[in-house]
Amino acid sequence: MSDRQTIRLLERLSRRMRNIVARGVISLVRDAHKWQSTQLELLDGEVLDDAERAQQYGFSSVPHAGAEAVVLFVGADRSHPVVLAVDDRRYRVQALKNGEVVIYTDEGDRIHLKRERTIEVTTRHFVVKAEDDVRIETKNFSIQADQSVQVETASTRFATGALAFGGQGGGTVTAQLAGGIVASQDLQSNGGAVSLNRHVHTGVQA
Repeated sequence: MSDRQTIRLLERLSRRMRNIVARGVISLVRDAHKWQSTQLELLDGEVLDDAERAQQYGFSSVPHAGAEAVVLFVGADRSHPVVLAVDDRRYRVQALKNGEVVIYTDEGDRIHLKRERTIEVTTRHFVVKAEDDVRIETKNFSIQADQSVQVETASTRFATGALAFGGQGGGTVTAQLAGGIVASQDLQSNGGAVSLNRHVHTGVQA
């Protein structure tokens, strides 16, 4: 092979290598099919109308128009583009610590896996849908609600060593029940000074 042939071969190889990877900007995402496809414009002005987007198993997203993408052309064939990665600097969560992971949206929702084994969820509405049951195993469990807590269920059972009610800030609280109270043992009030077992109403035979 002559030097001129070698140079031409290397030039063709170089052009093919340059065609393997490109950067572009997302303009449209189609998510109705099993394989997500995108329309994007490459930095040189070339428009790709039906580029397949590969995503990690178990994770799926629909990026906004304007997000940036890295595109791979399989076999350096410009007719077979695959979008490998998409990022959006407009919404990306910054200043994470080494080792931290975050799932986020442009609306500000976050699932933040922080250091010291802390997971922080930030959202406006949080819904858990479990068909059979939800179980929480922990040492301490607390709920802080500025307005109200509502429980709707067919029955409620507490298995606890002690049950105490108190008002916000340590003040008093008034309990209101629509039904009656059934107790297997004595009911006492006023620090035990008044007992239903020992108390006899005036005019009522003991």
